Amino acid sequence: MDGRVLTDSCHGYVLDHKYTQTNLRFRNLKGRDRQVVDLLRSVKDTDGKPLYCVSLILLEKHQSGQACYDHSSKRYSYDDESEDEGPHQMEEVHEDDTCIQCWVGPDDTELPSNSFMFDLDSLLTDGEDINDVFGEDPDKQEYEQYTGNAGPTLEYWYYLGAVIICPVSKQIELATSAGLPAVISFLNSSSSPDLKVIFATRAVNLLKTSGKNCSSSTLASLFSALSDIGDRALLVDAINNLPSLVDNSVASFVSIALSQAEPAEAEQAIVRILTDTLAQGRIGVALYFKSLLSAFPDSINRSADEAIMNGACMAIPRFESRLKYDDLLPIACRCSDELIQNLVNALIQHARASNITLRLGAITRKSPHINGRSAMRLLVNRRILALKEATQGGEPKFTWCQSSATFDGSKANEVEEFLHGDDETRTFYGFNDSRHAGNWANKYFGYARNGTYSADAEAGRGCVTVTKCRGHHDKIKYLHKSHLEELRRLLEISKL
Repeated sequence: MDGRVLTDSCHGYVLDHKYTQTNLRFRNLKGRDRQVVDLLRSVKDTDGKPLYCVSLILLEKHQSGQACYDHSSKRYSYDDESEDEGPHQMEEVHEDDTCIQCWVGPDDTELPSNSFMFDLDSLLTDGEDINDVFGEDPDKQEYEQYTGNAGPTLEYWYYLGAVIICPVSKQIELATSAGLPAVISFLNSSSSPDLKVIFATRAVNLLKTSGKNCSSSTLASLFSALSDIGDRALLVDAINNLPSLVDNSVASFVSIALSQAEPAEAEQAIVRILTDTLAQGRIGVALYFKSLLSAFPDSINRSADEAIMNGACMAIPRFESRLKYDDLLPIACRCSDELIQNLVNALIQHARASNITLRLGAITRKSPHINGRSAMRLLVNRRILALKEATQGGEPKFTWCQSSATFDGSKANEVEEFLHGDDETRTFYGFNDSRHAGNWANKYFGYARNGTYSADAEAGRGCVTVTKCRGHHDKIKYLHKSHLEELRRLLEISKL
């Protein structure tokens, strides 16, 4: 292995073949590279335990500087507009950096490269420089021609794969210092039950301190690994320190993990997880998680129902539009009148009026008998009264008046007076020139129109003519018809 010595610290071995960030994986290693890695993984001590833990890195060397200027070549002249993609030479190096672009853990998953600290000199033999191992020819280059007074510039990128060899005695320290994703990777690759428990314990401890910053894939991998180990105490500890459910994949693995907990532990954890997840506005994830609990005891499902109802009431002020009532209200049917009353009160106070009938429709489709409850009856009656008042005048007669219009730009008082009045057209003056007028017209009757009015504008010399559109009245007619249909549905609901 080129004279490299393995000691009690991590060392590296440069791979023979070229790899990229997407294909640098153990399963993709070629020829001698695969043979070396298989050999390192097969080395064992006298007790038959592996001596080394192996991972992969991809090094990136980046150089930028001044491209050579060829006085005899027109392609480098100021008059040449073409981009010459041919090979170029760097005359002077301005920047030269080498970093780890990719780190692949021992279980063949990519880990955050910025979490891995490695002395690149360990890849070198005596007297060898880091720049020597990359070779002379770059893997990628970008050339930029003259820009203003600046000469042509050139950038080189070199890539190099390497094996990182870590003694088993040092892998716990290495993984823990690199963070939770690395600990999970080393946990998954370990063949020792004792080591797995040690890594799992470290992972749970890291979850306590950095769980809020973990990605959903990291959390899902953690609970999958913990479930495979089967240590109930670790599972419960991890669940109790889970910030909230990030997505459905995490919810699936957590539900599997909870099945290994004692009923009392599971019930307490489920209530907390649902409460925290709903508080974050992840309504769909919470409902999906609840759907995975059907195999749990009835007492746990009742507690989960109540947690969802309480969490939904707390979420309505901020996340009402996200609530999935077709799934939520059947849960309400299984809860007490008090929780139903709390939900209705929250809806009355915070839900948009146009949403209320949809919510009621969901209730009656799923469980019509719930309409007999006083809380839901109150909601129905309040909405019926509001709709009768909104439609009592019959179909709106056509008018140019846009009484609800607001105008945020300059000349606000003049424009709002026009919009609220019965005139179809008005010309506004007082602009510096035609350009000023055009900008005002394009802004307030084009891209920055606030949606409360419907009108077009045409700019002239120092003036703008604004003409109202029929679209505003069409919206009022459509809203009136929608109210009538909603009222009809509500009256049908009230008879159930």
